[in-house]
Amino acid sequence: EQKSKYLPKLSSGEWMACYALTEPSAGSDAMAGTSTAKLSDDKKHYLLNGQKIYITNGSWADICVTFAKVNGKMTSFILDKSCKGWEIGAEEKKMGIKGSSTTSIYFENCEVPVENLLGKVGEGGHIALNVLYAGRWKLGFSSAAGCKTGIQIAYNFAKERNQFSRSIANFGMIQNKFSKMVVKAWESDTLNYATTGSIDSMIATLDKADSKYYEKMQKIIEDHAIEASICKVLGSEALAFCADEGVQIFGGAGFIEEYPAAAMYRDERINRIFEGTNEINRLIIGGILLKKAILEEIPIRDTILKLNDFDNFNQAANNHIVEKEVDLVEKCRKIVLNTLNELIIKYGQDLKNEQWVLEPYADMVISFSVMNLGIIRYNQMEESNKKNYTLSILRCSLSRHLDIIMSKSKYINNYIFDEITSNEINHRLESKIKSLNWYVDTISLEKSIYKTL
Repeated sequence: EQKSKYLPKLSSGEWMACYALTEPSAGSDAMAGTSTAKLSDDKKHYLLNGQKIYITNGSWADICVTFAKVNGKMTSFILDKSCKGWEIGAEEKKMGIKGSSTTSIYFENCEVPVENLLGKVGEGGHIALNVLYAGRWKLGFSSAAGCKTGIQIAYNFAKERNQFSRSIANFGMIQNKFSKMVVKAWESDTLNYATTGSIDSMIATLDKADSKYYEKMQKIIEDHAIEASICKVLGSEALAFCADEGVQIFGGAGFIEEYPAAAMYRDERINRIFEGTNEINRLIIGGILLKKAILEEIPIRDTILKLNDFDNFNQAANNHIVEKEVDLVEKCRKIVLNTLNELIIKYGQDLKNEQWVLEPYADMVISFSVMNLGIIRYNQMEESNKKNYTLSILRCSLSRHLDIIMSKSKYINNYIFDEITSNEINHRLESKIKSLNWYVDTISLEKSIYKTL
C-alpha cells in the first residue's frame, strides 16, 4: 500500500522526497538522535517531536522518510505534506551544491498516520543504515563520474591555453597531472562496478515470491557495508584530487567563478562529509572487519597459513603477462591479513576504539581492494587496444597502492611493537617485496597513459 501510494509519483517526479536522519546532537552518531514519537490516545497517529538538520530537498520535499524513538526504540516513518506539525526551517547558505535545497525540519506534535510506520517499531536503525550503505556506493559512482567530467573539462582548457608559444597540454608537469587523474578515476570506476555487480548477482539468486525477499535483499546490502564505504572514500578522495588539479591546470581562471573549475572545486567538498564522513567510513571498514574476523566469517589465520608458502602460491599465474602483478597482490593480501591478525592479538575487541591504528589499517584495506579488483578487471577484459593501455594504468595503480600498504603497515608496526621488533618485521616486509623483483618505470607508464587522452 505504501509503494502504490508513493512510488508512482516519486518516480514520475511529481513528488520530491527527503531523508531526515541527522540531528543537532546526532550526526555521525546517528542512533543517538533524541526525536521521539508516541501513539496518540485514539491510536490513529504517532505524534513526532524533534528537529532534523542539513536535510537535502528540505524546502521542496512532498515526502519525508524520518526517524524517531518509540519507547526508546529507533523507528522509521513516512511523512507527507498532509501531516500537521511538519515545519520547514530557513535555507542554509552553503559553500557549494547551491542548486540543492538544504534546510532544518521541525516536528511539533507532528501527526503521522499509523499506516505510515515504515517497517516495524525498533527497525529504524537497520533501515537508516541500509539507506546509507546504498548511498555510499551511489556517491562513489557520482564521484567517479565527476572525475571523468573534471578531466575532460581541464583537458579541453589545457589544449586551448597557450603559454610560451605552445599549448600548456604539451608541458610534462601538466601531462603528469592528467595521468594521475586518469588512474584515480579508473580505480574508483573499478571498485564501484565490482561492488554493484556483486550486489546484483547475489540479489539475482533470491526468489521474488519469497515472503522474506526484501529482508534478504536488505541483508545482502548490509553484507556489502565495507565495500560501500570503500567506494565512498575512494571516489570522494579521487574527485577531490581531480577537482584540485583541475583548478591548478586552469591557473588564475580556476579561481574565477565564471569558469567551471571553481564550481567543481566547491561542490566536491561535501562528498567527503555526507553519507557518513570519510573518517566514520574508515572506522566502519575496520570495525566490521574486526567483527567478521572474530565471528570467523573471514578466515584470517587459515588464509595466512595458505599464503605462507608464498613462492609456490600462484602457480596458475606463471608465464602470464601479469604474473608478477598477481604475485604482488597475493603478497599484499598476506600483509593486510597479518596486520589485522597482529592488531587483534594486541587489542582484541577493543580494537574498535583504537582510531590511531584503525585509520591507517582502513587505508591498507582500501589499497588492497584497488589492487585486487584492478587485476580482476584487467583479466576480464577482452583482447583489445584498451587492454594494452589499461595495463599501464593497472601497473601505475599497483605501484602507488603498494607504497601505501607498505608505509601504513610500517606505521602500525612502529606503534604496536617495540623498536627492535618493529624494525625486524619491517625489514622482513621489505625483503619479501624485493624478492618479487617487482619494478615499474612509473614515468614511462604515466607518459603512455597521457597519450591515451
